[in-house]
Amino acid sequence: MSRFTKLVVIFSNLIAVWLLAWQVSKGLPPILGFAMAAFAASCVCAVVVGDLATTIVLSLIYFVPALCFAWFKSFAYSYYAIWMAALCGAMIPRGVRSEWGVPRRWKAPLVLWALVLALSWPIILLREVDFVPALLDNPYLANSRLWVFGPGVVVLWVLSVASIATTALLLLDWLFLAYPADKLERFESHVIWPLCAGAGVAAAVAVFQMFVDLSFLNRTLFWSLGRAVGTMRDANAFGTVVALWVPIVAALVVGTRRLPAKALGCIVFVIFGLGVWASGSRTALLAALVGLGILLAGVWRSLTIRQWLGAAGACVALAAAIALFPPSSTSGPWRRIVQFLPELSEKQIVFSAERLWSRDMYGLVADRMIAEHPAVGIGIGGYNYQYADILYLMNGTTLPTDNAQNWYRQQLAELGLLGSVGWIAWASIFIWMLVVCHGSDPRRILVSAVKGAVVGLGVASLLGMPTQDTAASITFVVLAAWCLKLVGADGPGRSAELWPVSFEWPTIALVLISFIGGTLYEARTDLRPPVRATRAEFPYKYGFAEPDGKNSDFQWTEKKAVDVFPIGNRWMRLVLGSVAPDAAEKPVEVKVWRNDELILRLRRRSDFPLERWIRLSDHEKFVRLEIEVGRTWRPVDFGRGLDRQERGVEVGKQEFAYWPPAGAVTIDLPSTPHENGAVH
Repeated sequence: MSRFTKLVVIFSNLIAVWLLAWQVSKGLPPILGFAMAAFAASCVCAVVVGDLATTIVLSLIYFVPALCFAWFKSFAYSYYAIWMAALCGAMIPRGVRSEWGVPRRWKAPLVLWALVLALSWPIILLREVDFVPALLDNPYLANSRLWVFGPGVVVLWVLSVASIATTALLLLDWLFLAYPADKLERFESHVIWPLCAGAGVAAAVAVFQMFVDLSFLNRTLFWSLGRAVGTMRDANAFGTVVALWVPIVAALVVGTRRLPAKALGCIVFVIFGLGVWASGSRTALLAALVGLGILLAGVWRSLTIRQWLGAAGACVALAAAIALFPPSSTSGPWRRIVQFLPELSEKQIVFSAERLWSRDMYGLVADRMIAEHPAVGIGIGGYNYQYADILYLMNGTTLPTDNAQNWYRQQLAELGLLGSVGWIAWASIFIWMLVVCHGSDPRRILVSAVKGAVVGLGVASLLGMPTQDTAASITFVVLAAWCLKLVGADGPGRSAELWPVSFEWPTIALVLISFIGGTLYEARTDLRPPVRATRAEFPYKYGFAEPDGKNSDFQWTEKKAVDVFPIGNRWMRLVLGSVAPDAAEKPVEVKVWRNDELILRLRRRSDFPLERWIRLSDHEKFVRLEIEVGRTWRPVDFGRGLDRQERGVEVGKQEFAYWPPAGAVTIDLPSTPHENGAVH
């Protein structure tokens, strides 16, 4: 079962990365070829040189945005599909031959987490095209009150979120397979220090941007905001990545005894610190300060006078660089932090606390999502494009979308309680390990630094979503694996079971089946895009052909047609016209729904118009009308020109009235299906 579930996750992730690159390539640039080439090249390289292939790929993570921009003249987060394809190719030779390699006590939660992601994203993708794949390329459809979120954009976002998270979990597993407990030094030389060097280069570029030319590799929105991006074209992601390495570099400064090395370490620490400051990221600064605080708390009793002086010298040098050489072109995070600092009064403190919780409604919207869908959530990636709809329902406004400003709250909103069992259990065990495991005394300083980096990001995630970026997510996973290795979590004597092994797979299966079943049910009911459109009151229409000009009062449907539209009055006129030319011999079944209620079901045999007046709700502003036919036809198949478009039934133009005409056949509220089985 362990091998099978891992292959399922690997295969699902490969499909997600491929679809992501394919979807991007529908526009510009066509990255699918680059992604496939990167996957093949890294896979071959892994077979030839082994685990060094992954080292090469990982060392490029912080330069992907700059390299993509240099080659394609543009960059979007989805371009990381090329890099993720390369990483998957480098990991797959070892990954497909092995079972899950994470330590015993972490295996069940991580496997459950990975399976939740791997099996749920296909359902969410189908849901967002209303289970009609052709809608993926419909440019006139919107899945949100924010019209920028059409089906193609939503699918792109869901694939990006799913592939980033799943690739990171597979990397965590791979790191334990490739570098077991007795290969710690090799792990550090092949993975940790190349990544740290890459972060140092990115930080050095940010320092150049800060003091020399802010526009260098930074023709982005952040340039106008006075924020440096290093080589990553995103100030927040860059700041987070560099902040994770700050306590580790500080530990190297404190731990070294040679004066030249300590001086060089101080310079590197200043570069990293300036990089965090130049990014202007509040969450990055918080992560760095928390990491340094935990480092200090873990080693302050064991530091010598020389080590204290080295640490103090590095901090003084960093403070002096910020205070004595303030560049006019960049703005640090302090100005943005001051906005949240309350005055020393009870009223202002309470106001600031409420503001931190609500986060300009982003947090409260997440709370509403959790309350409405507590079991399985709204779907992976769903917060960002459903935010505007929920906000409109809460206060009638529409604002630009963002994340929930809290990683944990957004995970609960998107995955629900069932989908969050895995990550909650994994995080709980990890936190417990941080508290009770201390590692060996010779490396106590480094252990404290790595713990500080991991905890720093965990604390920063209370105020943001830093790991929604590929580089930040991968960096966190690498440091988490390093932390587990440093404290000996994967070594001998650390295999005590927290629960009976016989309960693991049945529990995983039970939670997973419940989650996937609930996700599928919600996808077919309350979270369907047309249902959301009806609730959030925005138009949503597909499955209708343009009038053919011969009879402009009618338009053909396809096999399935959906129309969400504003209610013009209490009653609406519905007219059904022609169906297939051979309907006299082969009647065509036609079904009509008003919202979720089947109001009309009949078998059409003639072209004679059928008129019904449908009662609409007095308490709703929008209504959903759905029409489905038993079979379609094409004019070319009946010798009527060259038109190959499939047609279902003709539908007349909408008309509204306060009362239907005298003698009209009506469908009132509530109703049961009319003309059930009748032939017309």
